Amino acid sequence: MAKVSSNLNRELGHVYLSPRDHASGLAMVHFRIDDQGRATDVKLHHRSGDFTVNRVALAAVRRLDNLGPVPVGYPDDQIMQANIILATSERDLNRLNRQLDKLEAARINQAARSGGHPVLAFTVKAHSAS
Repeated sequence: MAKVSSNLNRELGHVYLSPRDHASGLAMVHFRIDDQGRATDVKLHHRSGDFTVNRVALAAVRRLDNLGPVPVGYPDDQIMQANIILATSERDLNRLNRQLDKLEAARINQAARSGGHPVLAFTVKAHSAS
């Protein structure tokens, strides 16, 4: 998972956001890792409410490659979840972290109740001053 987070941070670092974008939000992207270590079946699971954040999150995940295999003990078709926060201020970052905490707690509780296969989730945050 550390490699996925590191690669996603790298991809987000390549994204140029104009100060006019004021992009701020939380997007959750589901994907799988194929046998070549690339992200496949990339889908927006939770929309941020900001078109730019959604676009950036999807593009960053789609560019992931060289991820290696799915972690040992998980099926080859394991669903991964990238929680991507883009914030333009410390206040936005704190608000989005609280929102993520609530959404993740609900997801984990639902998975425990349903007995379904868990989603492997990780979070990447990008904060830039406006």
